[in-house]
Amino acid sequence: MDKLLYKKVMSRGGAFKQAPILKADVVDEEKHIILVKFCSFGTVDSDGDMLMKGCISKSIQERGPASATNRKIQFLWQHETKNPIGRILSIEEKDDGGYATVQLSDFDAVPDARRAWVQMHEGVLNQFSIGYRYVWDKCDYDPDLDCLIVKEIILHEISVVTFGANEHTEYIGDMKALDDMERYVKALRETAPDEYEKVHSRILSMFKAEPAPAPLTSRSSVFEKLGQIKN
Repeated sequence: MDKLLYKKVMSRGGAFKQAPILKADVVDEEKHIILVKFCSFGTVDSDGDMLMKGCISKSIQERGPASATNRKIQFLWQHETKNPIGRILSIEEKDDGGYATVQLSDFDAVPDARRAWVQMHEGVLNQFSIGYRYVWDKCDYDPDLDCLIVKEIILHEISVVTFGANEHTEYIGDMKALDDMERYVKALRETAPDEYEKVHSRILSMFKAEPAPAPLTSRSSVFEKLGQIKN
């Protein structure tokens, strides 16, 4: 439960998940239609999550290509919401993961669609990433596997990306999440004092039991900063 709470706070509700392009087949060379596998099921990823088959079924139903909504799941360039580069024709779940058939946009009108097509063929671009939100009541922490079992996500977009993450982006993201986590714990103190006591005591006990690793920056670690929050 402690690790589930920690991930919940640190993620700020949303997340990006990177994965290598395990499958990228050309369906129609002339129309620039590709088939991609954008996530895997049943394996623990580098974020400590295990996406389960069925986790995107509700998103497909509610915002997939066949849905009535105008806020459909998008195919983007580098997570840029202002830069969609193709139209998702179909999304489906198979036993091993999520698959999407995508028609890239007109190359003259959308240069990054051409760029993605060329660089995927060259092998320069070899990763996809999904943007989504956790559905927390459909997530469970498995202590034996030391991972979060994710039974449902709200899938917003699929992106072709250069890197899964870079050091600078991770650093800024961590600092923002740290501030959010501090505000969350302080809010617990005001709105749910019993829960606050549990969280605060647990953080302090963890900090005392295990010496904090040497900081990578001059900023205090998460547990050091939270340990300074007084009753």
